[in-house]
Amino acid sequence: MRLSGPRSGTRQIIEACRAVVEARAVARSRPRDDEYAAAALNIAAIATGAQGRHAEALATYDEALPAFSRRRVMW
Repeated sequence: MRLSGPRSGTRQIIEACRAVVEARAVARSRPRDDEYAAAALNIAAIATGAQGRHAEALATYDEALPAFSRRRVMW
C-alpha cells in the first residue's frame, strides 16, 4: 500500500529514523572492523543523509572506514 499526502512524508521520516537506530544498534553489536558493521553504518548514513543531516551522515561514513580499509581489493 502506497501512501500519499502529508502523512506519508511524516511516516517516511519516522521509518528513516527507525532505520538509523536499528542500523546503529547492529553496528554497535559487531566488532568495529566487521564488514556487517560497516554495512549497517552505511545504511545508517544513507538514512541520515536522506533526512538532510549531511554532516552527520559523513561522520557515520567515517565510522565505517576501519572495516573498509582492512579489506584488500584484488584486481
